[in-house]
Amino acid sequence: MIGALSAQLVHNLLDGGDHSPCGKGCLSLHPGDAPQPDVPLTIGLLVARRITPTLAVVHIVAQLLGAVVAAWALKMTMPAAVFAAAQGGGQSISLDVTATQAIALEAIATFFLMFMVYGTAVNKDAPKIGGLAIGLTIAAGILAIGPLTGGSMNPARSFGPAVVSGVLTGQVVYWVGPILGAIAAAMLWEFGILRTESKGQSAKG
Repeated sequence: MIGALSAQLVHNLLDGGDHSPCGKGCLSLHPGDAPQPDVPLTIGLLVARRITPTLAVVHIVAQLLGAVVAAWALKMTMPAAVFAAAQGGGQSISLDVTATQAIALEAIATFFLMFMVYGTAVNKDAPKIGGLAIGLTIAAGILAIGPLTGGSMNPARSFGPAVVSGVLTGQVVYWVGPILGAIAAAMLWEFGILRTESKGQSAKG
C-alpha cells in the first residue's frame, strides 16, 4: 500500500501543473489567444499557421527540456526505490490494449483537448472560460484513458520520465497519438467550423 501511494505521489509530482485541472484551468486565457501549453497543441497550431515555425520550435524544445529537468529534480529528491518503482513518474500501457488501440485512445483524448482549446481560447468569439474548460477536459481525458494508457496527451509529459528513468516503453504511442489528435482537431476548426462561421458572417454583412 505504501509503495503504491508513493508511486502515485511521484506520478502526481512529476505531472506538476501540466496535466491537472488547476494547472491549465488556472491559466488566464482570452479569446483569440493561441496558447501552446504542450507539444501536440503547439504542433497543431503550427500546422494551422497560428504560430510561426521558430516559435513552435522554441516552445517544443522548452517543454521537453522542462520535462527532463523536472524528472531529474524528482530523481534527486525522492528515495531511489520509490523513483524506480514509479518509473520516474512515467506511464505504462495496459496489457488489455494493443499499441494501435493505445495510439487511438491518446489521439481521441488529445483531439477533444485541442477542440476545447480552439473553442474556448483560440476562437476570438469564444466564451471567457478557456482555462477552466481546458482543465476540465484534461481531467476528463485522464479519467477516461488513464487506466489504459496513462492519459498522457502530451509527449513531453512522457518524455521527461522516460529519459531520466531509462524506461522508454510506449514512447511511440505517446508521440504519435497526441500529435495526430491535435492536428485533426485543428484542421476541423480551421477548415470546418471557423470557415463556416466566417462565410455565415460574410453573408449577413
